[in-house]
Amino acid sequence: MVTTMFLIGLLYVVFVGVLLAILRDSWFLVLVIAGGLFVVQFWFSDRIAAYSMGAREVTPSRHPSCTAPWTGSAPSPTCPSPGWP
Repeated sequence: MVTTMFLIGLLYVVFVGVLLAILRDSWFLVLVIAGGLFVVQFWFSDRIAAYSMGAREVTPSRHPSCTAPWTGSAPSPTCPSPGWP
């Protein structure tokens, strides 16, 4: 985990360095681009990780055998099942 965080930080430092070399006097534009990429990475990190592992969403209609054990686990009929509306 620490290694991954270090490498992502290093990637951002290199990316900002390349942007500064290309856009010499545009500090504000470099900060906007780097900040925007950081927000996108933070917001979509779960989807990025799932896509990189080839994961797919399991729905009750597509795979009933996988979701059957959880269907009746709600304590009362008014409570939603875990993970499904």
